Amino acid sequence: QAKLIFISAQRIMLWIIVTILIVFTSILIVMYSRLRTYHKKIIIQSEQISENNILLKESLDKQEILLGEIHHRVKNNLQILISLFEMQAEETENEETQNILKEMTYRIFSISAVHSLMYLDNKLESIDFSEYVSTLITHSQKIPGKDNFLKIELHSPQIRLNMETMIPLGIILNELITN
Repeated sequence: QAKLIFISAQRIMLWIIVTILIVFTSILIVMYSRLRTYHKKIIIQSEQISENNILLKESLDKQEILLGEIHHRVKNNLQILISLFEMQAEETENEETQNILKEMTYRIFSISAVHSLMYLDNKLESIDFSEYVSTLITHSQKIPGKDNFLKIELHSPQIRLNMETMIPLGIILNELITN
C-alpha cells in the first residue's frame, strides 16, 4: 500500500510537471506569436519611414534647386537694375544726379553679390563673410574715376552669415569702402 501511494504520488507529480510544462510552452508560443507580430509591424513602419525619408529628401533637393534659381534670378534682375542706372547716369548731364545714380549701383551691387555668392557657393543658408567682403573690395577698386589710394587688407575670421544679416551689413560695408 505504501508502494501504491508512492506510485500515485509520482503520477500526480508527473501530471503537475506535464501541466506546468504545457502552460509554460503555451505562454511561450503566445509570446513568440506576439513578438513576431510586433516585429512585422516594426519592419513595415521602418519601410514606411524609409520611403517617407526618400520623398522628403527629393522634396528638399527640389526646394534647394528652386531656391538657387531664385537667388540667380534676383541677382540677374539686380544686374539689370545696375545696368539701367549706369545707362541713365551716362545720359544725364547733371553731375550730382550722375553721382547719386552711381552710388545706387554700388549699393545694389552689394545686395547682388549676396545672391551671387549664395547661388555660386551652393550653400543657400549662409555666405562666407571673408569672400563677400573681398568681392566688395574688388568691385570698389574697379570703379572708374575713383581714387584707389587706400590699400585694404582683410583679416577676418572664418564665419558664415545668413542673407538677412549679410545684406544690411553689405550695404554698410559698401558705404565704408566706397566713401
